[in-house]
Amino acid sequence: MSKRALRLAVAVVLILVVGYFATLKKSQQVTEPEPEPAQMQSARPQVVPTFEPQQGSSAAPAETVKTNDLSKNSERELKLRFAEQLSELAKALPTRDQMKKKTFEEVHDTPQEVLDAGARLGNLKKIWLATPLLKPQAQAFYKACALSVNTVTAIRSLCLVNARALTQELGLSPLDEAAIPQAIKSIANQIPR
Repeated sequence: MSKRALRLAVAVVLILVVGYFATLKKSQQVTEPEPEPAQMQSARPQVVPTFEPQQGSSAAPAETVKTNDLSKNSERELKLRFAEQLSELAKALPTRDQMKKKTFEEVHDTPQEVLDAGARLGNLKKIWLATPLLKPQAQAFYKACALSVNTVTAIRSLCLVNARALTQELGLSPLDEAAIPQAIKSIANQIPR
């Protein structure tokens, strides 16, 4: 990669980072309403005896935690919806092939597709920051994005930053970055976490 191309990629990434942090800052200003006591009560697990001892038996009733089926289903639905969002986002990420089809004038400034993808990655981060349950799925997405050879360099760099952070946070073994070009790693190293 030439120095000019590397500088352009760094500039694009910096633009994406600024947009990402602006989006993240706006989301932190929005406060979520406190759940009402009735809502909190329904989300708590209930302890229910599961059997009655037979006559003459000295066994006491065993207690098992009967979790709220709604919360289990909600958790499952949440993961499924997040997986669908990740799949849609993966399909929408700008590719090198798409950028090659653009004219010089179109790529002189940061293409709108790259800006949109950066904003969507920022929204993705807001989701998993608010819902830690989704971090493993997000880490897998970021890892695949960083390794995707056809995805635009700036986006791969953002994905690599988040993949590294989540890998470390989740206590997973470090990413094998051998397949990631040095230019992408260099740009990722310049992006603040």
